[in-house]
Amino acid sequence: MYFRFADYALLIVTAGTGEFEAGIAKNGQIGQHSLLAYTLGVKQLIVGVNKMDSTEPVYSEARFEEIKNKVKSYIKKIGYNPTSVPFVPISGWNGDNMLEVSDKMSMVWKIERNEGNADGKCVIEALDARGVEDRPRSGRPRSKRSPKFLKALKNRIRRNPRRTQRKMAIQMNVSSTTMSRALKVDLGLKALKRGKQHLLTARQVKNRLARSRALIKRYAGEKWKRIFFTDEKIFTVEAKYNKQNDRVYAQ
Repeated sequence: MYFRFADYALLIVTAGTGEFEAGIAKNGQIGQHSLLAYTLGVKQLIVGVNKMDSTEPVYSEARFEEIKNKVKSYIKKIGYNPTSVPFVPISGWNGDNMLEVSDKMSMVWKIERNEGNADGKCVIEALDARGVEDRPRSGRPRSKRSPKFLKALKNRIRRNPRRTQRKMAIQMNVSSTTMSRALKVDLGLKALKRGKQHLLTARQVKNRLARSRALIKRYAGEKWKRIFFTDEKIFTVEAKYNKQNDRVYAQ
C-alpha cells in the first residue's frame, strides 16, 4: 500500500440506481476506501461521480446533487473538509468530463481553500487544481544499502569473515536479496569456499618414495608391461575438507 506517499486520492462513486446505495451503506466500499485514504495520511480528495449516462433521466443533475450531498456528509464525519473536495460528474464509458469538458452536463465543481478558490468541469482540471503538499516522507527509505549500512557490514566481515550471508541478513534486519547486492555490487566481495586439498604428510611422502623405488627395481626391463593399472587409490591420503557453509568473503 502506497497511500502514505500520495498527495491526493481520486474516489470513484457510481451513480447507478442501487449501486450507489450499496456503496454508501454500512460496510460499503465508498466508506471503506475514503476512511482508509484518510487514515493513511491522504488529506486531499477528489470525488468522481461515474455512470452519469445510466441515470434516469440520462445525465440527471438531480441524481448528481443527491449523491453529492450524501457523500459530503459522510466524508465530513471522517475528517475531510467538504468545501475543498471537488465533485466531478463523469461517464467513463463515453469519456464525458474525463479529459475534455462534455456538453451533455452543465454541472460545475467548486472548491474553497487557503491557496485560493478554483472551479471547473472535468477530472483533469480537478487534478491540476490540487496542490502538492510539501511534507516529510514517512516509511522506510528506498534502499537499506546506505553508506552507514555498508560501513557496519564491512566491520562485521572484518571481525569474522566466515559469517554466512543468511545469518548476516537476519542480524542486520534486511532481506537476503539486499544483503547479496550489498556484498556483490557495493562491496565487490565474493564468497570463497575454504577447502583442504589432498595433502600428504612427511611420513606418507617418504613411504611413497620408497614404494616407487621398490616397484622400479622389481619390474625392471620388460616386466613393467605385465602391470595392470586402475584408477583405484592404493595409498591412503588425507580426506578432502569441503564444508558447504565454510566460506570467506574476499575480493
